[in-house]
Amino acid sequence: MPSPFDTYTPKYPDFDDYCGECDRIAAQKFGACAVEIPLDAEEGVGCLKDSFSSDVPPDQAVHDLGMIRARELWKMFDTPVDQNERTQEPFLIFPTGTHREDVWQWFEVSFDCSVAEDLMKVA
Repeated sequence: MPSPFDTYTPKYPDFDDYCGECDRIAAQKFGACAVEIPLDAEEGVGCLKDSFSSDVPPDQAVHDLGMIRARELWKMFDTPVDQNERTQEPFLIFPTGTHREDVWQWFEVSFDCSVAEDLMKVA
């Protein structure tokens, strides 16, 4: 008698179907296809392949891709701030004079992460 596991069919039987679902989620969340979220598309493809082979749900895979992008952008945030914690030069969409916490909040909202725990690794 066959085991119930013998008839198991993954929700996304092939990589193309999986990527299609990831793209749908990524378009809603980031306005881009999934592999375009990281600055390096090759890294995005590698992340999706790993997620697919590990049976990671597409929404988690897209979150993981977003975290790659968040870390890439965070490395670029070396903008000096003054004694009032306001930027002294522009950064991405933020003009000179933006409060540091406004930039941090943008990271946390845009990428569903904690700046301290996920990007600074201090918590």
